[in-house]
Amino acid sequence: MAKELLQNLIFSFYKDKRVILFIVILFYLSLSFILLGHYLHVFNDDSISYLTIANEYEDGNFSAAINGYWSPLFSWLMVPFFIFSSSVLGDLIAARLISVIIGLFTLMGVYLLINNLDFDRKTMIATLFVMIPVVLSFVFFLLTPDLLLTCCLIYYIAFLTDSDYYSKLKLGLLSGFAGGLAFLSKSYVFVFFPVHFILSNIYYLKSRPLERRSILKNLFIGLVVFLIIAGAWSSAISLKYEKFTFSTAGSYNYELYGPDSKENPVLSYGLLKPPNDQAISAWEDPSYFPMQEWSPFESSQSLVHLLQNFIQNIGKLYNDILLRFSVLSWLIIILGIYLTLKTKKGMVKDKLTIITGTILLYPLAYCIIFISERYCWPIYILLIVLGLYSLKTLFEMKLIHNTVYTILIVLISFSFIISPVLDLNDSYDGGEGYYILSESLRQTGVSGNVASDDNYVVSDKLCYYLNCNYYGGTNLSGPELNSELLNNNINYYFVWKEETIILNEFEESQDFNNKYLRVYKKIT
Repeated sequence: MAKELLQNLIFSFYKDKRVILFIVILFYLSLSFILLGHYLHVFNDDSISYLTIANEYEDGNFSAAINGYWSPLFSWLMVPFFIFSSSVLGDLIAARLISVIIGLFTLMGVYLLINNLDFDRKTMIATLFVMIPVVLSFVFFLLTPDLLLTCCLIYYIAFLTDSDYYSKLKLGLLSGFAGGLAFLSKSYVFVFFPVHFILSNIYYLKSRPLERRSILKNLFIGLVVFLIIAGAWSSAISLKYEKFTFSTAGSYNYELYGPDSKENPVLSYGLLKPPNDQAISAWEDPSYFPMQEWSPFESSQSLVHLLQNFIQNIGKLYNDILLRFSVLSWLIIILGIYLTLKTKKGMVKDKLTIITGTILLYPLAYCIIFISERYCWPIYILLIVLGLYSLKTLFEMKLIHNTVYTILIVLISFSFIISPVLDLNDSYDGGEGYYILSESLRQTGVSGNVASDDNYVVSDKLCYYLNCNYYGGTNLSGPELNSELLNNNINYYFVWKEETIILNEFEESQDFNNKYLRVYKKIT
């Protein structure tokens, strides 16, 4: 009797898809807290900007915190956690916990999406368990808002592919709200969301002409909600910079990759004062960097430069980034396109069109300027979903047998696990040496304003641990270097290069011994 009751209980658990999600969440949270301490120091200069901006919000320094380059939502989410922190390590733990929570909501968003796609238990189990290492690799990567953006966009796609989208006004509202939060995560969405949302609804209007009225209402309410959210933030930063802008990041990066542009200003402009007292470096607000404007239409060379850059980035995307994530990426995209064209009108075609179309459309604007792996995280998740949804569609079309279906599910799932596991292994215990080095520098008394001769990112990271103002690096030497340091009130100068230097107003610290770094202190 007891055995039969247990069997029925196990069967009912297996039958309920929510139990699958619950088990996956348990695995995810357990692994997250086991791994948390091994990735605390995995961050870069971008991460430092988000962290210090959160500190400024926490302290009520809104004039400094409102920033046109770094979108605000990631920093906003840190603030309630920072209230309970009193140290840099506490802030790093809090920020990483935020990432764990965002990863949790991402998993629930994926569950919502694949539930809308009517995944059977077999494909649902495969999808959600594959997502564990994938999401963990995002969580324990650099502290950037790319996971937050991915989370918001997955919910947006889930709302857009809901079978009731054509009839429920709230789904248009939720789509706009998710798009708005995605914009507050990264300003790139200001370009992507309106284009994608309008095209998706135009497709629905053609595929569902009888639902025209409801679809138009959803289109209108979604755009209104998105523009209200985006407009509120755009107004705040436009007031600060005294010009209309929804972000300064796009124009900065566009000008950075111009035909005549030099390397990043923080690496080539010499010493730069941080924009406010709480900022670690000038990188907290690149909006103020003097950049060289350009237009692809000012000359044929400029137009060729833009087209070459776009083509190179497309090649990088498809030949490098996506293939590194899974060797089956190309096949999945091709299969998705084939099934989108092959299937008859209906729910399956609609959902295939939205998911495949999103994968193809999302990276295009990035490719005009620059494309990176973390920019493609939303595509990674949609590739997994598309791969398994395509198999499900082939099985339901009776084009593959059950045994082949199962084997292909295992094969595709395995292909998506390799890269995230390798990424987690590569960054395991990463950055701890810099924290140890910063503690040695703290004992030496390093404080105040700091400059260096090289290693911008590492020096910036050390200054974050030490709560110093980092003015960047300089290539000057001799009397010119001495004057540059004095004019910027530099207290300590980090020397990474092995060459001998002579500074009249600075002396090498004898209390600090490191084979890679020498520290010069201003003589008082």
